[in-house]
Amino acid sequence: MVLYYNPNASNPFVMMCYVGEDILYQNAETKGRKKLEDFLIYKGITDFNFTEDKYNQVDAVLTKNGKTYTIEIKDRNKKYESYPTFIVEKSKVDYMDVLYKKSKTVNSLICQIFGNHLYFFSYVKLKKLIDSGKVKEEKMKLPATTITKNDSRYKAVYLVPKEYAYLFIKDSNGDYKKQMIN
Repeated sequence: MVLYYNPNASNPFVMMCYVGEDILYQNAETKGRKKLEDFLIYKGITDFNFTEDKYNQVDAVLTKNGKTYTIEIKDRNKKYESYPTFIVEKSKVDYMDVLYKKSKTVNSLICQIFGNHLYFFSYVKLKKLIDSGKVKEEKMKLPATTITKNDSRYKAVYLVPKEYAYLFIKDSNGDYKKQMIN
């Protein structure tokens, strides 16, 4: 159930309605995709498509200089940006590994968004960190999805130090600036 203000209702102060998980999921996906699309267009990248099935392992496919890349988008709550590591699900990395080994992509990116801050992790770089033992698989009890918080399960994840990401911050003029991560 969701409470919201509706000035056109007979009781305009509060109205209750059911919002299904699919609608919440779609709204969350759309929000992250719009932020990524804004960034890609700003960077002059226009040859990209978003996946349509909500169960796809990646959210976008883009072509740059004749090479294919995939992108997984995670639009996170800003309060988690201060953590020294970001969670990347092992299943996402495994899927990117399959794409890379089958030469379907030259690289995949994981885009973690916190407000107007976009962090990009390269699959190729992350895989080297995993293979060298600098980043290790862990088990964490997490929500089943980012939408439904009441159902949790243990998931295989990597806690990736954010200094391995590329950070772009959108300023008040709509420009993106690459930033160093401390």
